[in-house]
Amino acid sequence: MLALIGIEADVALTGRATVDKMLEVGPHAYDLILMDLEMPDMDGHEATLALRQHREFDAIPIIAMTAHALAEIRDRCLAEGMQDYLTKPINPDVLYHTLCRWLPAAKLRAVESTATSLPRPLPNPVPSPMPTRSEEPDSLSLFGIDSAQGLSHLAGNLRLYTQLLERFRHSQRQADCQLYTEIELQQWQDACRRAHTLRGLASNIGAQELAQVAFKIEQMCSKPEQLPSTDLDAELAAAQGHLSHHLNLVINSLDQYFAGKTDTTPTVLIPNSEADIQRKIHQLKSLLEENNADAEDYLHQVKGCLSPLLSPEIMAQLASHINQYEFDEARRLLP
Repeated sequence: MLALIGIEADVALTGRATVDKMLEVGPHAYDLILMDLEMPDMDGHEATLALRQHREFDAIPIIAMTAHALAEIRDRCLAEGMQDYLTKPINPDVLYHTLCRWLPAAKLRAVESTATSLPRPLPNPVPSPMPTRSEEPDSLSLFGIDSAQGLSHLAGNLRLYTQLLERFRHSQRQADCQLYTEIELQQWQDACRRAHTLRGLASNIGAQELAQVAFKIEQMCSKPEQLPSTDLDAELAAAQGHLSHHLNLVINSLDQYFAGKTDTTPTVLIPNSEADIQRKIHQLKSLLEENNADAEDYLHQVKGCLSPLLSPEIMAQLASHINQYEFDEARRLLP
């Protein structure tokens, strides 16, 4: 979504990785931080507080992103040193207007070597129109998914939406079984995080019924002590049944959809020198080390060149790991 409006972004998968990255590169490497509040290994609240302890980062706006549209959470974010607040699933127009409100302020302050106060937005910024596609996207007939709603989250970008659908069916295929195991073992924090992730991803693609059931399970797993054990067991069992039903409906629909799609992109085989191959391997490793989602597109571009070095089985494993954001596992497959 950010690439659609010409913004380059780096990805940190945990709050601790965000703080470590900022301390490594310093205050002038980034103009703005989009901070997911529900990250593992230090959440967005903790990461923001850690960054605000370092005055050199005061001029960098931090925008909270969360699925919880509650006034008290918004107030907490502002009190912790964040400047704005976005509710997931992200609306492209709201995102774009929010970025326009803060990015100019960040860019104007980028040349300042010291900052002694938190940034404030420029008065009444006038954003440019959100980029639109020149043609209407194809309609997708998918059970359990409102594709029109999912496409609206991506400004109608069908190619990007299709990539999200493909990633969802691979990364969330066993989510109900994994959730069941975590609940059986009373691993409430892990179960809550998994339900929250499923909820957010389902909302992004337009699978609202699935997202609603995942949200119900997330709420119960977040405070299991507030319900008697018998009621909790009964409610969780019912909710898990509904979750499996809706998830299977969505996954089966996506499997049928992608089974009917064929890759019509012509393959052009051009001999590559060993040095060229090593450069491509090095570039792919760099993207994976940065947890950069562009690794998926880059692999698609160079997979023909890497075939002398990587077997079809390794290539398939590599693509699967990258598709599921398992960047460390993918990097270990490379020579």
